[in-house]
Amino acid sequence: MPWQVGGRGYAYRLANAGYPVVICSSANFYFDLAYDWDPNERGHTWSGVTDLYQAWKTVPGQLYLSHDQTIEGKEWSWEAARESFTKLTPEGKKNIIGVSGQLWTETVKSSEMLEYYLFPKMLGYIERAWVGDPAWSASESEADMKSKRLEEWNVFANLIGQKEIPRLEQLLGGFNQRIPKPGVLVKDGLIYANVQTPGLVIRYTQDSTEPTETSPIYSSPLPHRGGQKLRVFTPAGNAGPVVTLD
Repeated sequence: MPWQVGGRGYAYRLANAGYPVVICSSANFYFDLAYDWDPNERGHTWSGVTDLYQAWKTVPGQLYLSHDQTIEGKEWSWEAARESFTKLTPEGKKNIIGVSGQLWTETVKSSEMLEYYLFPKMLGYIERAWVGDPAWSASESEADMKSKRLEEWNVFANLIGQKEIPRLEQLLGGFNQRIPKPGVLVKDGLIYANVQTPGLVIRYTQDSTEPTETSPIYSSPLPHRGGQKLRVFTPAGNAGPVVTLD
């Protein structure tokens, strides 16, 4: 298994030459990377950050389609990247025999931390390992690819939030899944909030107390008065970190 920093198609050159290749993109399938850039989020950031979506949208046969931004946060141009990547030939594609997910354990201190790193982001990797290249990547134009990617992601995200996360809460006594902070935006005096996987719910308070299972569910924009707190809950009542608004 060759390893290369900043490779632009080295694995494809090997596949084109007749060697069997297993794809493991660090920016997509290294599960010890942090879920996002929050300074309180555990994990490495040397190859960017990786969440459920980043793993899910990987295209093993056209890896340049697997990114939207560089590690510095700049726009990633699919057209420019395609020109610099080695093109995978039809015969070479037959030599891509699978994908591999990695979890390096130098930062893992407990089984709970191991499970936190893996779930739910590993479910995106499992989808790619099972299905291969996503259907949207076969579209002819970039605009069509991005439109269809959004449609396919919406279906997958709903499946994860409504079925798989509740299943993992029950399976083998339950796993220590990461529950994210809600995405929150204050605009024109209103609070807008969302969560990546529908099926999880956002609850809030407006009196500076911590949201609980019995707090109101966020369903539409709220007037911003300051002191509001929002928190994501799973169907079983497990809760993520609190977001507090000034």
